[in-house]
Amino acid sequence: MVQGDQGSARSLDDVFPVISSWVSGALSDFRARDLDLLEYSVGEWSCAFRIAVYLEQRVDPAWRVDIEYDRQGVRGQQKRRGLDSNASTMRPDIAIHRRGSEDIRDNLLLLEIKRIWTPGGDPDDLAKVRRAVSGELEFQYQFAAAIGLGDSGSRFNPTWTLMTAGGVMLVDEKRILA
Repeated sequence: MVQGDQGSARSLDDVFPVISSWVSGALSDFRARDLDLLEYSVGEWSCAFRIAVYLEQRVDPAWRVDIEYDRQGVRGQQKRRGLDSNASTMRPDIAIHRRGSEDIRDNLLLLEIKRIWTPGGDPDDLAKVRRAVSGELEFQYQFAAAIGLGDSGSRFNPTWTLMTAGGVMLVDEKRILA
C-alpha cells in the first residue's frame, strides 16, 4: 500500500500497481452503481465526484481525495497552468494528495476525467496531465492520468493515459477494466 510516510522511498514498481488497483476499483464501483449518469448525459463533474467517492474508499487514509482542488501549499496559492501569474488556473478533476504541502511527494495523483473519449484523447486534458508531471510548473504530481469513460451500458469501456515524473508515459490509451 502507498503509505503516508513522507520519508519512505517508493519505487515505480511498488506504486503503479497500487494506483492501478485504486483507479480500476473505483471505476468498477462506478460501473456497478452509476452508469445512469452517462445515460443521462450529465457533466463530467458529476462523474468525477462519484469516482472520487469510490477512490476515497480505497486510498490509504494518509492521503486525501479531492475534486477541483486548485490550491497549493500552506499559503493556498492558486495552481496555474504556467509559471506566469497571468496563466490560467488549473483545477484537477480529482487529486490524491496531502493538503497544504508543496512537496511533490505529497501530490500523488492527478486525474482528468472525460465522459466522451475520442481516439488520441482530449488535447487540453492530455496537456494538463503532461504538465502536471513534467517539472515545468511550481507544483508537480508524481503521477497524472487522463481517463476517458466511454459509453454507458455494455459499451462502458474506460481507458486511461498515465504519465509519471518528467512526462514519461507509463500507459497510453489502455483499457482500465478487464
